Amino acid sequence: MTAPLMAEVVSRWIESGEMDRLNALQRTRIDAEHGIARQSLGGVAYRQAPTSSHLWLPLPEPWRAAEFAAALRQKACS
Repeated sequence: MTAPLMAEVVSRWIESGEMDRLNALQRTRIDAEHGIARQSLGGVAYRQAPTSSHLWLPLPEPWRAAEFAAALRQKACS
């Protein structure tokens, strides 16, 4: 069950237009992150959902996600 206070806060945000403002702010932030990804990754193929700040990189063989992440951490620390 949703806490009554939370329901009241959200209702007021919707009625006042604050929710629309917050959604627009989030959309702007996600669009900026997508731009950074495009610039940073250059021609590397990746997938992303338009409304998500996450992206997915297809890894070539023999890479697996855990080994790739470990290699990135090691490179970042050196």
